[in-house]
Amino acid sequence: MFRFQVISLLLPVLVNRKRKFSAGEHELIGDAINLPKPGGGGGSSAQRPLTLPNGLKLSYGQIIALAGDFYGVPEEPIVDPTEKPNERVSGRCKRFMAAYSTLAHDHIKEEVDQILKIMTEEKGAIENELVEKWDKITGGKWIFGVPVVFGRVMKLAQNNYDHFMPSAKDAYLIGHQIALEKAKLASKAGTLEQQTKMLDEAYSVDAFACHFLTDSFSSGHLRTPRRELSRQVTPSLVGDYLCKYMHDEDNEYGLNVTNKRGEKWIAYGDGRLFDEESRENYKMAVAAVQASVNHIFEAFERPHETSSSDRVTDYIPFVDPNARNNSPMFQVKDGILVRRTDLENLGDFTTTSNWFGMETVMKGHSYSPHGSVTGE
Repeated sequence: MFRFQVISLLLPVLVNRKRKFSAGEHELIGDAINLPKPGGGGGSSAQRPLTLPNGLKLSYGQIIALAGDFYGVPEEPIVDPTEKPNERVSGRCKRFMAAYSTLAHDHIKEEVDQILKIMTEEKGAIENELVEKWDKITGGKWIFGVPVVFGRVMKLAQNNYDHFMPSAKDAYLIGHQIALEKAKLASKAGTLEQQTKMLDEAYSVDAFACHFLTDSFSSGHLRTPRRELSRQVTPSLVGDYLCKYMHDEDNEYGLNVTNKRGEKWIAYGDGRLFDEESRENYKMAVAAVQASVNHIFEAFERPHETSSSDRVTDYIPFVDPNARNNSPMFQVKDGILVRRTDLENLGDFTTTSNWFGMETVMKGHSYSPHGSVTGE
């Protein structure tokens, strides 16, 4: 009951913070790559269907779009930072494959078809309207635009720690490693048909992992303290909405970023990939996903060789310490979650630990940010 009351209280906030959902952006990135085929077939469009173990036929981009946001295990994020070091790899592998299996092994064709139909027909629609439709498809119950029983889409959003850095990189890497091993096994299959089938499964695993890789190019996912907001703010649902506030702010104003390759650009976030200002960020994201795909194919062609995934992760952006950026809305200092003192002043670098979650939610409902320095 308390959760329903909190959601009802926050509904006006959600309605007035309308943003495009980013599922189509994930798909756009994935469908821009070339997907090499065995048997000397060379590159081919990623929009050719990959057949999953349950018979679903999806493009590489569609899998990226569906992974994590629509399919996964809400109660078990892939990355658990509290895990013991000797259990980390096995635990993450198990949870990644459990998440992947919700898309690749369950019999869900009708549900996937409904989701993809909405995704295709309603591009550019308001996020809240789409989330309600998608959540109902995945088991949610809504009354007058308010969720009273969360479906899988809303449950995944509540625990979407894997979609924010640094967990996004780790979630990608564990899935990419599984895909590499599957590609090596595919090379040993007896016939070209068997090789193609097994390599396509490896590609589908990698595509699922690339959802988290592409999330790492969204500015709102780079520095938002996702776990801390959920765990240090009471109730945690308020922390979830504050996470969305910072996420949306950094998405809108962008961040000056760099990467390990030494490249510098301004990254914008969800809902802005189709903007002219996001051209460079889009190119970087596509290059990273293409590098991931190429790595999988190389593992298939040369299964006895070992090469680093740095070729992919070196593309991932991080906040450029030598460039001017807006003050983060929230950050962690010495283990304490602090907030920008003047919530509306993007250039205010003073912080306060004397703040309350619900009060900040209500301030954010009507706040008018100013003083952006990004891009100067």
